[in-house]
Amino acid sequence: MLFSRILLGLTGILFAGYGVYCAYDLDMIVRLTGLAFRTPSAAVESRAMYGGLQTGLGLLFLNSAVNPRMTAYGLVAMVFVLGSLAVGRGLGISMDGLDDYNRWAVIYEGTSALLAAVAIWRERKARTSPLFE
Repeated sequence: MLFSRILLGLTGILFAGYGVYCAYDLDMIVRLTGLAFRTPSAAVESRAMYGGLQTGLGLLFLNSAVNPRMTAYGLVAMVFVLGSLAVGRGLGISMDGLDDYNRWAVIYEGTSALLAAVAIWRERKARTSPLFE
């Protein structure tokens, strides 16, 4: 249980922090990724996806870390969200090429999804949640 809650807490802090920063400073996204925001609509979309969605997921993971009744659900969400990001990024890398930003992102996302899967396995073995019965 402690491993699960630490994993969710750290992931929540990283996601929420990155999300808030992205919503505030779109230039950081430009510097890291090379994306261009040529219209107000593009800037709003980026603030929503990089800022709002990342922050919301971070808060979900943090809530799951501090609320033991939610830990299992947070881990499942983490497997699906981070696993899907890693798969999508891997597909993009195979089609468009690899750079430093995406190398580290896919490593982080894939490793985090695998760690969440391990945490689910451990939680299921310990039967710490009705979700795992």
